[in-house]
Amino acid sequence: MMTEATMLAKIAAGETVESMAQMTEEYKENLMHLMLMQADSELAGGYGYIPFISKAPTVEEKHVVAGMVEEEIGHAHIM
Repeated sequence: MMTEATMLAKIAAGETVESMAQMTEEYKENLMHLMLMQADSELAGGYGYIPFISKAPTVEEKHVVAGMVEEEIGHAHIM
């Protein structure tokens, strides 16, 4: 398991953290929390646009807004 001092030394040396094996438990927990908050924000953003689909004045604009919803939900799915 990676120690905090070892992980910080690697980061200070310009290395990146790319695998779970390179993370401390605290780092993993904080990263998962951050990713969960981001995914939740993407979902909320997508659902927030839904009412505007029916309010768009033209079919083309309805399609644009629906695409925005799809894109935001897709971001959450990736997370």
